[in-house]
Amino acid sequence: MPLLESAGSYLYFHQNQQLERVSMPSLRSVTRYAYINGNTALQSFSACGLADIYCNGQEPYIYLANNSPTASICLGSPTLHGTALSTSPVTTFSHNTAIAGGVYSQRCGDFNLAGVCWSTSPNPTTSDSVAETYSGGMSFSVTMTGLSPATTYYVRAFSGYSGNPVYGNQVSFTTPP
Repeated sequence: MPLLESAGSYLYFHQNQQLERVSMPSLRSVTRYAYINGNTALQSFSACGLADIYCNGQEPYIYLANNSPTASICLGSPTLHGTALSTSPVTTFSHNTAIAGGVYSQRCGDFNLAGVCWSTSPNPTTSDSVAETYSGGMSFSVTMTGLSPATTYYVRAFSGYSGNPVYGNQVSFTTPP
């Protein structure tokens, strides 16, 4: 019997009350996510060779929770291959507004919350000022408002919701006086 080398959609073990052991020594890749949750009798779960989780209509993720407290779980150290986003240069700015956006080189999902975040400090996050849109294409732009004159701002595009957004590179600009 051939060994399982990839899971075409997801690795999903949920609320199995009699499942004790899982061993997948040849599993190298999964599309979408690895979800191991609520397996109360689980003693051992081994997919130590898992190297890659790819997006397919959603951001890839790993969720491990609520399993038997004595369970030994090995999922390797997979790389999550998800959305890739770059921040567009800021254009058409005045002393209190500017237009910014992002360009996807790889996109997970058909319709995502997207936008830019900005701050007067480097590496802004969605906890700072944001302008959002819903994007169905490979690029988007938004208008940043409430800016102060003669101030340097740092900007990053983002995609996804505030719990775990994907960020683009940082760009900066200075508003006119």
